Amino acid sequence: MASAGTKSLLQPEIAIVRDRLKTMEVFFADAREGDVTKADQSIVEYKSWKMTGDAATLDGILDYNKVDCENTEALRDWLIGIRNKDLPWRPFGPATADKEGKSEERAEAEAAAQALIIRCWNLCPTCSAM
Repeated sequence: MASAGTKSLLQPEIAIVRDRLKTMEVFFADAREGDVTKADQSIVEYKSWKMTGDAATLDGILDYNKVDCENTEALRDWLIGIRNKDLPWRPFGPATADKEGKSEERAEAEAAAQALIIRCWNLCPTCSAM
């Protein structure tokens, strides 16, 4: 699947970061259970569900995403709990857009990362067979 939909499934910034949610979960959450416990599994299962329409497969993906949402909130709570109480918080208010936008270097890096993801997807025998 080498389409724009690939970007919504695999964000280059997330794929590169070692301290992702699953890595941090050992500090504040129980081990994951179920058929789908990792992002790459959810992608494969989604493609399988698209082909079969199997409700149990979709339920496994939904359960995985539900735990992701719950654990994202738990991570936030855990980080606040261990945060130095004397540190100032950033001011509240609406986010402001970067007036300069993305640098050319950032745009090139994002495009290269996206191209690599698509290339890997296309080279994967299991993925390209779905």
